[in-house]
Amino acid sequence: MHGQDGMGDLGTLWHPTGAACSEFAVDTILRIIRENKDDVELVAIGPLINIAVSILQYPKTMAKVSHITMKLPI
Repeated sequence: MHGQDGMGDLGTLWHPTGAACSEFAVDTILRIIRENKDDVELVAIGPLINIAVSILQYPKTMAKVSHITMKLPI
């Protein structure tokens, strides 16, 4: 019904070529914040659990985040 690719065989699907990240999302968020000397803005496009865990476990590091922008459902 929806073709081989599930999208009507439009041929527009991107096929990843890299490997999955071996680092946990919370660790990645914290590492990027710690490595960056400038303000960091997080843009959340999905569930907020990794940001929430980062805030709860590492509040001093997360205090360096200037903004958290969230995509909300319409």
